[in-house]
Amino acid sequence: MGWSGQGVYNYYDKQHTISLDPDVPPRQSIIDKITKSKYFPMRKLSDGEYQGMLEEKLLRVNADIAVLDDDLAALKGKQVRPDETVEHGVEEQKLSAKIINDEEWKKLKRREG
Repeated sequence: MGWSGQGVYNYYDKQHTISLDPDVPPRQSIIDKITKSKYFPMRKLSDGEYQGMLEEKLLRVNADIAVLDDDLAALKGKQVRPDETVEHGVEEQKLSAKIINDEEWKKLKRREG
């Protein structure tokens, strides 16, 4: 009984002291204390910190998209041609799903035609 009475007295005394001195920082909740601990794997973020993290992630995604666009543009220069038979006088050449440049394709079409 003595311990709980002393705890109640300390609580109200601290509240009274805070009301007299406004320079005392507000009391932190237990959640705030836990999240600020260096041993806790997560931490509480402010709105600005969270916004900064999201902007960094968006920047990374945009960079990945730009790289993929460059790769796609490079691959558009090459095309997959289906199996075809091209005659060159006596010889026949079979192109079987081979990746060739547009220039090579045009040369083959000129020879054929």
